[in-house]
Amino acid sequence: MNIRFPSSIRRHHAAVTTVLALLALVSPGRLAAQTAPSPAASPAQPDDTVVLQPFEVITDQGTRGYGTTNALGGTRVNAPVANTPQSVISLNQEFLKDINPTNFADALRFVSGISKVEGEYSGSVSIRGIQTGAVGFRDAIGDNVTGIHGISLPDPIEAERLEVIKGPAGALYGSHGFGGVINRVSKRPLDHRRTEVGAEYTHFANSEGFYRGYVDSTGPINAEKTVLYRVLAAYQDGTNHQHGTYKKQTFIAMLDWRLTSSTTVWVRARDSQDWIFNQQDLWTDSQRAMPFGYLPRDAYVGNYYDDDAVDTVEARAFEVGATHSFDLFQQRWNARLLGRYNEGEDQRRTYISSGSIFFKNGAALKVGTADMTTNNATWTQAVAAGYDDIRENILRRDLRDGVSDSYSLNFDLTGTVVVGPTKHTLLLYAGQSDGESAQHRFRENWIAPKPSVFTKTSLPPSQVLDGKPQTLANEWTTTNAYRHNFALQDNLGLFDDRLIVLGAMRYDSGTTRVFDNRLNVRLPADKANNWTPTYGIVGKPREGLSLFYLHSETFQPQGGVNQSGERLRPLIGDNDEVGLKVDMYRNRLVMTGSYFNMEQENSFLKIINPDGSFDFTQVPSSLSKGYELDVAFQPVDSVTLMVAYQWIDAKTQSGLAVRGVPQGGTYKAVGKYTFLDGRLKGLNLGATYEHINDSRFGDAGNNYRLPGYDLIGLFGSFRWKEWRLQLNVENLSDEWYVAGATAQQFMRGGPPRQSKFSVSRTF
Repeated sequence: MNIRFPSSIRRHHAAVTTVLALLALVSPGRLAAQTAPSPAASPAQPDDTVVLQPFEVITDQGTRGYGTTNALGGTRVNAPVANTPQSVISLNQEFLKDINPTNFADALRFVSGISKVEGEYSGSVSIRGIQTGAVGFRDAIGDNVTGIHGISLPDPIEAERLEVIKGPAGALYGSHGFGGVINRVSKRPLDHRRTEVGAEYTHFANSEGFYRGYVDSTGPINAEKTVLYRVLAAYQDGTNHQHGTYKKQTFIAMLDWRLTSSTTVWVRARDSQDWIFNQQDLWTDSQRAMPFGYLPRDAYVGNYYDDDAVDTVEARAFEVGATHSFDLFQQRWNARLLGRYNEGEDQRRTYISSGSIFFKNGAALKVGTADMTTNNATWTQAVAAGYDDIRENILRRDLRDGVSDSYSLNFDLTGTVVVGPTKHTLLLYAGQSDGESAQHRFRENWIAPKPSVFTKTSLPPSQVLDGKPQTLANEWTTTNAYRHNFALQDNLGLFDDRLIVLGAMRYDSGTTRVFDNRLNVRLPADKANNWTPTYGIVGKPREGLSLFYLHSETFQPQGGVNQSGERLRPLIGDNDEVGLKVDMYRNRLVMTGSYFNMEQENSFLKIINPDGSFDFTQVPSSLSKGYELDVAFQPVDSVTLMVAYQWIDAKTQSGLAVRGVPQGGTYKAVGKYTFLDGRLKGLNLGATYEHINDSRFGDAGNNYRLPGYDLIGLFGSFRWKEWRLQLNVENLSDEWYVAGATAQQFMRGGPPRQSKFSVSRTF
């Protein structure tokens, strides 16, 4: 079958690949001849101590333990969190090293208001009850590295830190998920030479596992330290806890040219590929009473033939940017011009089942005249009847292809203007983007005998499928989306910033065009424009304490149609929030607490049918309210703590709870003890805890609840000279739990106990 793919995919692929190859040549070995002889060894300097630039965060300067007092994502420039009337939580490099996440969601789950909603490998999380991608923005600008259908889990090596900007932030980010924004802060080239090489192995309690190796090398190219490089590479291969492929590879190269003390130009290239098995688990209790019976914990679900049910994503990106500082009207101004190009191809292959069938002596057990499947029998009934086999009732295989390319051009200008008793921190920015994507979905029916979940089925698709692909309405489309925007923001400071008033306004305009390849018809263009305001206030009654109020909105145009042919309406949301921030005892206590009340119009509701087909409908509104608390505390140098608590009430207008979101209270914590002297100097011992209550509903209709769970983890690391050894153990008690669900027949079990051993050398 032919798909109307964007022509620029083929046109730009060679260019991006060439750039990656050229940047790969810029390595310490190849550049040694261009660099002046190294001086005699000197005492080691503090890690990555550099001057922070307005549009970047290179190091964790200004942090203590897990507490972070500056953020890039709250205002699009590096600024104190205390001066921002919005909940912004940063996960710094120390936290990321201790948690040592396999993907970003593993770290983000320790932030209040965030939870996993569709399992371990979905690539998405829920923020304040709204599902969003765990990636999407980098350095405060859109940077999508995921596929249209396939799952991409970017390697953590590429982020200096993660920032969670909670709630609508349309004036800063434009179109984005209503729950908030997750911003990845890039690792930047440094002006001193440093290389870190590491290897690790992760072992699951069910005997599956994968290994990973990485390198992070940076430093100057010339003696003047005006040309800097950074190369990041990671490779992972093995199997995940679902017995399927878990393979990733990432390569990033970056060059900085410091043309003058006030002007820097850079280029960055990225290439990644993901192969992830993410088949749905099957569950067995039609009565949906909790706790309910499960399939055997290590059940084999789907077809494992030659990665036949593996999501694949290939993503490439190229970036050119420049920053310049200058004086105008006796004030200092900073400007950034940034161009990005992204392209990707992905494929998702999933076997769709309607449950499982219980067998005894080769025959299906029955209740009356019906087979004992998940629709009419319980696990208890099957056990009482003496079952000896469980077979997966596979209906078909769904295959979804996607391909996309896009470019964006962004300009930011920031500066501080003092007028009488007032100080104005101004941000002016504008941007435009143009992208094209194509998607094609089709399905083939399963014709082979139903496979046992106790046996790893591995058969060529030609032997188990009917070879008659079917494509339904609106499943084969090509979409072009053009957007442009501009905005102005003013942080007005009074009384030496004891009172800060924020005002911002953004204008967005765009056109979406959809071509239906199945019908060979171009749909009418969908045009949308909107003004998005944000306003708030920060008061500081005493040093280290900030009180804030914020009203924020977001506007997210959709374009296109759903599977019923209905035109998708734009998502419009607003949020009112009050809270406090604490930064006391020289950054030893950093805390953000808030109460929020959010409403979104035209929210999506995913409806899963019994045969596995689905459609999206839009409800008039959804409501999410609650309160959150995030605390980072280092009472003494040897003790580091982070605690998060959330209470959320997320419902649609009809009163139904949002699927997968833990309603009510949940909490998480991370803590460690560091030996600062003696024979154990350099040893860190820590623990993690996560409590999810039993208030999650497993489907949009609230027909059943998912059981709650408590996860305990341990970690320990030891640094000796250039070496670091680390062990992380997750799900210490080996608890069997439901990590996420989309419907009663589509749920995903969380990973069993997993142990990750890693070793690295920094030199």
